[in-house]
Amino acid sequence: MNSYYVQKALLPSGWTDNVRLVVSTDGEITSVLADTKAEESDIQLAGPMIPGMPNCHSHAFQRAFAGLSEYRTSTNDSFWSWRQLMYQFLDKLTPEDCYIIARQLYLEMLKTGYTSVGEFHYLHNDINGSQFDNPAAMSHALIQAAKDVGIRMTLLPVWYRYAGFGKQKPDEAQRRFILDQDQYFELIHGLSNEADNNDFIIGVAPHSLRAVDLEDLTSLESKLNPGTPKHIHISEQKAEVVQCLEYVNQTPIEYLYNSVDVNDSWTLIHATHLTDSELNAVKKSRSVIGICPTTEANLGDGILPCNVFDEDNPAIWSIGSDSHISVDAFEELRLLEYGQRLSTHGRACIGNGEWLWQQAISGGCQSLGYSGQLKAGARADWLVINKDHVALNTMPIEQLLDAAIFSNRISAGSTNLVSEVYVNGQRQLHEQVHADEQSISNQFQSRLKEILCTL
Repeated sequence: MNSYYVQKALLPSGWTDNVRLVVSTDGEITSVLADTKAEESDIQLAGPMIPGMPNCHSHAFQRAFAGLSEYRTSTNDSFWSWRQLMYQFLDKLTPEDCYIIARQLYLEMLKTGYTSVGEFHYLHNDINGSQFDNPAAMSHALIQAAKDVGIRMTLLPVWYRYAGFGKQKPDEAQRRFILDQDQYFELIHGLSNEADNNDFIIGVAPHSLRAVDLEDLTSLESKLNPGTPKHIHISEQKAEVVQCLEYVNQTPIEYLYNSVDVNDSWTLIHATHLTDSELNAVKKSRSVIGICPTTEANLGDGILPCNVFDEDNPAIWSIGSDSHISVDAFEELRLLEYGQRLSTHGRACIGNGEWLWQQAISGGCQSLGYSGQLKAGARADWLVINKDHVALNTMPIEQLLDAAIFSNRISAGSTNLVSEVYVNGQRQLHEQVHADEQSISNQFQSRLKEILCTL
């Protein structure tokens, strides 16, 4: 049992003075006292405390690919041409490579505001498409990377069977993703037995309605415990919507909602192309929309409609870094708000910095299946902001997150905005530095050079 004292903390009710938190040995906040005095045994934190951000959507291996596709390959470059380049890259990766890449990625997440990650993991098979002797070899590489770096993980093994609607035969380039029903359920069952529901949670991820069919979804639902996190790519691309309409005369959202019980355990990744009626169904179901603004911008997906964030009836939403073209929680929220400003020609369209941060945490924790924020019963995950930051030390506390999110000069990825990071009450970063940072980064750089030489 440890206790912590901080002069300013962002509680669910807002900024609060002189806060004392007590954390159990397993990393749960057992009590939060406001307007109190420090006790002799308290660990005193040097700057303002904010709850850590969940990253609801990550493809870890794509961190090594970020920046390698920023050139035109045709007059109609799009997500689909980017995907072909991505397939070429992943053909090289071993479990050891994925471990090295994921450690670097998860370190970067800690340094830029994230304290948990939803790993949407679909690279299961060996380079030739056969299963490893240990079918969970790739999964274990990611789990170990998260444990070694000290970030909380919800692992979402992806079920990928087909190349498109109507059970189209998978492409050769997709051979590393493909699992049949027995293989997938065996993988999920084995990993579920390893989960501890604190640092490591297991969910499921039917990749998309292109990649699994309704029979698969129904069978999957029948085998899951209630509340198991379920994530799916849906309505990300206009082409996907058109293909689904041609296949069943329904949009992907309509097709999903008419086929299975979509509830608050579901996260709809991207859901970029929502109609008003679809959005109403999403809000009614209390499912989470997983928004990845920097990736959606990078791939030209589009911008969510502004009524997702209606002041009187907002959808539940979370943020993710997806392809990791950027790894910065503050930047994701900035681009989310700026996208709305560009599409509506207004300002302050969604909410201020504090509201954005709190809403993203609430939706992100629901998406990943654990309790967050700075309150009793939640996991002890938080950031300590650098009180001496030149752009913040004269800032009123109520505007701290406005400045952190909307001023690129002081976002986490470019400066020492985040001083310390705690996960489960354990300090993982001190003065912006991880204990294993140098070896993690050196190994990543060395291995990435070797991989790039083979492309």
